[in-house]
Amino acid sequence: MDNHVLYDTIENFPPAILNAGNPTPNEVIVAMDYSTMLKSRRTAGLQVDDIRIVDAEVETLKRINEFGGGGLLAPAWFLPAINAALNNNAQLNNMQGAINQMQVTMNRMELQMAAERHNSRSRLQNSMIHGDAAQLATVRCEEVGPRLNQEPSQFYPADMVALGMLTAANLNYLEEFYGVAFPGANVAARRIQFANFIGKF
Repeated sequence: MDNHVLYDTIENFPPAILNAGNPTPNEVIVAMDYSTMLKSRRTAGLQVDDIRIVDAEVETLKRINEFGGGGLLAPAWFLPAINAALNNNAQLNNMQGAINQMQVTMNRMELQMAAERHNSRSRLQNSMIHGDAAQLATVRCEEVGPRLNQEPSQFYPADMVALGMLTAANLNYLEEFYGVAFPGANVAARRIQFANFIGKF
């Protein structure tokens, strides 16, 4: 009568081999039982993750290959199969990393396009306004970074009167926020550069 333990619950994973690299026949059979049970549950329609089945089969193949006796001699394809399974897991991890990076890039591109669309409308609106008290549309940051698609929290002029009152410090802040230089020999010249940037002139 077999004295091995049949693992009949999905939560139980075959215990570690007591003598690492040298499993007993029972420790080999335990892993085989567990792998078979997982696949049977999948066949019966129960939810079993692919990675759990792969891990169980890899563990089984490793134990059979390491045991190599007692009537359980490993075929020649076992070790390559183990390496292929392990490499497949590594490839899956690399692929997931690449997917995550692609998602980050796509999110950044969406923010950039949103900022560009918003700014096109704002600059067009600013180019058409008349009168010093007319409301200026806000331009958002298009530079990649934490401020992408955001509006400045301060110093953005509400109208042309406010634009004409921008100080050197105000313009320095706006330069840093947008990542764009507003050069000029004096503050008045720098204000004109900023006005050009937001589409006014």
